[in-house]
Amino acid sequence: MDDRTRPVVVAVDFDQMSMRVSGNETVPVENLRVDGSGTLTFETSLGGDTLRFSGRPAGTQLSGRVTVGAGQMPFSLTRLPDLAAPRDRVEAWRQDLDVVRMRFLRYDRSFMNETQAAARHRLGRLSGSLGQRTDQEILVDLSRTIGLSGNAHTRLYFVRNRTEVRRLPIRAWWFRDELRVVRAAVDQNDLLGCEIRRIGDVSTDEAFERVRDLKAGNTSWQRYMSAYYLTSSDVLAGAGVVRNADEVEYTLDCGGTSLTTTLEALPLRQTASATEAWWDLVPAHPAVDSSLMPALPPRMSPRFLRRAQENYWFEYVPDIDSVYVQYNRSQESGAEPISAFAERLATVLSGRSVRALIVDVRFNTGGDLSIGTVLVERIAPFLRGTPVFVLTGRATFSAGITHAAQWKDTTGATVVGEPAGDSLDFWSEGGNLVLPNSGLTVHYANAFHRYSTKDYPDRRPFYFELSVGSLEPDITIEPAWADYIAGRDPVLAAVTERIQR
Repeated sequence: MDDRTRPVVVAVDFDQMSMRVSGNETVPVENLRVDGSGTLTFETSLGGDTLRFSGRPAGTQLSGRVTVGAGQMPFSLTRLPDLAAPRDRVEAWRQDLDVVRMRFLRYDRSFMNETQAAARHRLGRLSGSLGQRTDQEILVDLSRTIGLSGNAHTRLYFVRNRTEVRRLPIRAWWFRDELRVVRAAVDQNDLLGCEIRRIGDVSTDEAFERVRDLKAGNTSWQRYMSAYYLTSSDVLAGAGVVRNADEVEYTLDCGGTSLTTTLEALPLRQTASATEAWWDLVPAHPAVDSSLMPALPPRMSPRFLRRAQENYWFEYVPDIDSVYVQYNRSQESGAEPISAFAERLATVLSGRSVRALIVDVRFNTGGDLSIGTVLVERIAPFLRGTPVFVLTGRATFSAGITHAAQWKDTTGATVVGEPAGDSLDFWSEGGNLVLPNSGLTVHYANAFHRYSTKDYPDRRPFYFELSVGSLEPDITIEPAWADYIAGRDPVLAAVTERIQR
């Protein structure tokens, strides 16, 4: 459905009288008719609207117009080929790669001509070598191919949004140039806090370079995603860091003592739900595997780790006469709708003169950007020149970036922390496509967000638009391991110092 702002991909099954929208929601097809001229019409309901399709078939195509309310847009349906049952593993993978080439690359708008040509070339090369590749190597190569788009929302789901690979019994996080173990299984708790120096036969830095760009994204996003990759035996094997996908040897520095240990891969826990690497920093986060012990005792959690499992919350901080808001997920909370939350915050701000508002989006990896918009529009009028500080980090992504940019655009906020996990301009929205044999999911992006002052005439109309010169931190701070294990938050400490000064 050729909406100029955001095309919508639908798959219609006339046998089952159903339609799948963007690879997700399924809705019924109704009132299917063919008149005497050969025009085919049918209807469906989506989001409270009735969509009426009317088109003429020509070969394997059905093209026409879809009416939504008083508006119309062109649509074109192409008959999908029937796939024969694959004879073997190689044919199964080849069919999956064909789906990526014929459908995914058609749906995604973030590829330029040259990057799409490069992706097609790489898919052809991978297809010709399937018999010599392990499944892990194929997955990694396919992910890199999709990452040629240069757009972080265009991706193969195998960790974070979906889990399709095995993990090891540790979790890790970058603290400046140190990769430290922040969680470990009970029988590996002697590794807690240790710095990972080598993985297999290579240094940690070399291992990072080998898993870099498995998905597109800036340096901050690569550091965030590597926390998954460097603790997955399947990914490490597929990227050529180690040879054995069933076990991985780590060399660590544990308080000045060198330790070498071999960790066996845990059984695959395949899931379609999201798993965020930053959860591992939060000692009492309820979504983390309870068998993995935290390095930081819960009682020592600093403010930004105490309620990180909540989508949004705030408190008045008397020491600096300021209000601290943590916005961790762009999603309505079942406990309190965002509108009620905004009203409660507005009541506090209107009832007292505060020295600053602090908005922490370090852990906000996205969701529904309209949620944060409600908050900004309701709160900004109460500030009347009150300084605003926005805290960002490597996990600030998608709608999290939208929210940070809104505060900067609306209030001229000071940005403090690490650079966000993407640029100000990106392709997003889109939908999912499930590959027929592996069951892997690829996500295509097809709506452009322009938050910078740069113009893109060929990408108009923009899905969402702001005008922010930069979201780079005005004060750049990346916490060290010593800060984390002592329960300190140097980012908030820097803001506190600025407010007091």
